[in-house]
This record gives sequence, structure tokens and C-alpha cells, in this order.
Amino acid sequence: MNRWYYELKLIGSRAILVPLLVTIGFGLIGFLLHLSHLDTQRLARVMVGGEEMLFPIAAGCLVGTIVAQDPALELQLTFPRRYLLTALRRFAFLVVWTFCAMLVYSVCLTTFQSFYLPAYMLHWFWLLQFWFLQILWLVPFCFCVAVGFCFSLLLQSRVAGVAVLSSLWIAEVVFKDLLFANFPQFLLFPVTLSLYPATNVTANEYARYVSTPHLVFAAVSLVLFLAGYVLLRNPEHMLKGVSEE
Repeated sequence: MNRWYYELKLIGSRAILVPLLVTIGFGLIGFLLHLSHLDTQRLARVMVGGEEMLFPIAAGCLVGTIVAQDPALELQLTFPRRYLLTALRRFAFLVVWTFCAMLVYSVCLTTFQSFYLPAYMLHWFWLLQFWFLQILWLVPFCFCVAVGFCFSLLLQSRVAGVAVLSSLWIAEVVFKDLLFANFPQFLLFPVTLSLYPATNVTANEYARYVSTPHLVFAAVSLVLFLAGYVLLRNPEHMLKGVSEE
């Protein structure tokens, strides 16, 4: 327990504040939009967009910034305990904390009926419906965390890793129509950007535009996580990045 507390102090308050600020910020935005009498469906889309699009990139940037570098890396390499364990401990804390914040946010959206399920899912058991709603943000979350984690280590720079993640996020938004028409398997945010509200889509359309992209990005996330783990097993290559930043 003391070790975890010490790591938390090293990570700093930003690890706690970022997920909380995003959650509170979108809660306030939703409240203000509600006061302005915005259409219920548009309001719901804004809130779902925050969960599907903004929470994941915030988590990815946070992980890429904190896990990939350590100002005392040279000292840690002299210890018998590997830096791998330290980095994975910080990674686990950041991911679990952000995941919990997103889960609370998702439960609130579900409670206030801000999600729109396809009509053919409405007769399903409620627990299965809830699981499908969580997948909408869980896959982008895993992908963004994996990109921030892996590329920050690969490029030996937290700035470069965050830049790669931001570029992918912007590309998804800018080229959403092209992806939807020609490469739906690469839609990272299919619900908010393309199908919202997905009430009238058929099972085949849902599989093409939502399920298939999620499977693709889940597989890519797994590969990136494994690559990041391999990079962490050889932290000496990170010394260059620490000295340059």
C-alpha cells in the first residue's frame, strides 16, 4: 500500500484531476445545454460524443505522458527491481482510475436514457444491452491508451506519442465520411460521427459499421499493448528521450 501511495505522489494530481475534470466538465455542458432547451436527441449526442471520443483521447494522452518517461530513470536502472514493474504499476493506476470515471459517466448516461439502441436490441435482456453500450466507449478507450502507451515508448518522447494519437483522432473526424463510405472497418467513433441515433439500423448494418470496426481496433490495441510491454522490458532506450525532453 505504501508503494502505491508513493507512486501516486510521483504521478501527481493530474492523474486524478484529468478524468474528474472531463467528467464534471461534460456534466456542466449537458446541464447548460439542457437549460438552453436544446433538442433532447442533440443533447444526448453531445454527451455520448464526450464518452466515445474525448474520454479515450484524454486517457491516451495521460498514459503516454506519464508512463513513457521517468526523470529518475537513470537511478532506477541501478536498482534490482526493474523499471518495468514501476511503469506497469503507474499504467494500471491511470487506466483503472480513468476507466472508473468513464464507467460512472456511462451509467449516468444510461440512467438518463441518453443512449439510443437499435430497435432490434430493445427486446434483449437489460444486462446484455448495458454491455453493448459499454463497448461503444471501451474499444476507443483501449485503442487510444494503447497508442499513447506504445508510441510514446517507441518514439522515446511523450510529446511525439501524444502527437501521433492526436493526429489519428483528428483524421477520424476529418475523414469520417470517406471512412463510412469506403472503409467502415476503420471507424473508431462510428456511433457519434456516423450512425447517431442508431435506432433504425439493421443487425447487418450494425455488424458492418460498429461491430467489425470494434473487433479491428480491439485487435490492434492488443498488438500495441504487447509492443509497449516489450519496449518496457528494455528501458535503456528511453534514456535518450529523457535527456532530450
